[in-house]
Amino acid sequence: MDGHTGPIHSVACSPDSAHIVSGAYDKTVHIWDAVTGTQLKRMHDLNDYIYSVAFLPDGAHIAYVINDETVHIRDLMTGAELKKMHGHIYAAKSVAFSFDGTHILSSSWDNTMHIWDAVTGTELKKIDGYIGSVHSVAFSSDDACVFTTSHDNTVWLWDAMTGVELQKMDGHTDIIKCVAFSPDGAHIVSGSDDKTVHIWDAVSGAQLKMIDGHTHAVWSVAFSPDGAYIVSGSRDKSVCIWDAVTGAELKKMDGHSEAVSSVIFSSDSAHIVSGSWDKSVRIWDAVTEVHNDCPIKSDLWSEGQTISFDPHSSWHLNRNGWICTGDRDEIPLMYLASELCATVLTPHCIRIISHRGYTTVDFSSACFGEEWSKCFTG
Repeated sequence: MDGHTGPIHSVACSPDSAHIVSGAYDKTVHIWDAVTGTQLKRMHDLNDYIYSVAFLPDGAHIAYVINDETVHIRDLMTGAELKKMHGHIYAAKSVAFSFDGTHILSSSWDNTMHIWDAVTGTELKKIDGYIGSVHSVAFSSDDACVFTTSHDNTVWLWDAMTGVELQKMDGHTDIIKCVAFSPDGAHIVSGSDDKTVHIWDAVSGAQLKMIDGHTHAVWSVAFSPDGAYIVSGSRDKSVCIWDAVTGAELKKMDGHSEAVSSVIFSSDSAHIVSGSWDKSVRIWDAVTEVHNDCPIKSDLWSEGQTISFDPHSSWHLNRNGWICTGDRDEIPLMYLASELCATVLTPHCIRIISHRGYTTVDFSSACFGEEWSKCFTG
């Protein structure tokens, strides 16, 4: 099977949602067909860990940063390296393109952020002054500002042309690992090792909402293209969708067997792509509405508890390997061996891209509750 053989650190989706790029600790970058999961290109002539990947807005080129202090641009389909930029003195950590495609933003363990010309590879601006490594970077939707996060537990806003500090946002109580800008430029979302997601006013810097739902560090956040939703990926192995206004949890998706390191919406907001330290990429249905078109009502166990169980969507895999009813209920239905847990297609997960393949569970012919006797014949 195609797939990464090391933890995946970053994923990105092309502007037309046709392709996915992933970078991993196995020193490779892979290009995937977003519909079929087919591997289209594997770039393996790399020298070190891949920390971050991004698509150019034209969808024809990708950028990535590597543990050897360099920033790279490659052709999407041929894999040919078009540009290699030197400037950081320690490993680069994050990379992002401007929305007009003319600039690249990178950050590093060397406590600096660099802005590059995307065509020539020339360094246009170096911004320093941090007290720790710069974990995450993002352009504002009008490309006038850049946002960064660092070891100092703050979100910084900078003028993209002058490098002047415009705003500093405090509120997190631990290292901030990720930041993203809303499509309308009005809000910022950040995720931290303090297990929370914060929503900020991009103009005033005021904290608008603190979302406390994950049970471990939040490693990745993104806005949906319509700005209505936020997705987060966490070290607690879950992917969550939140209402961008109220902060309410709309959907929690379990399935990864290790930390979720990277999440992104497709351009039509219909799907979410996640990358994990379990070496897999998952594609999820991002629709948050709950459908109960054909629930199976069954009396489970001797206590006579009645539940509504939809075999297509109303189960989850808990951390002990049990498939259980609903999103929160712990009524066990089936046990999976540990080697299968990392590959099972859980509800709302459309596809798994992994060198270990995938496992499906079909409850459509199963007998529950009072129907259990129908599983016997003769």
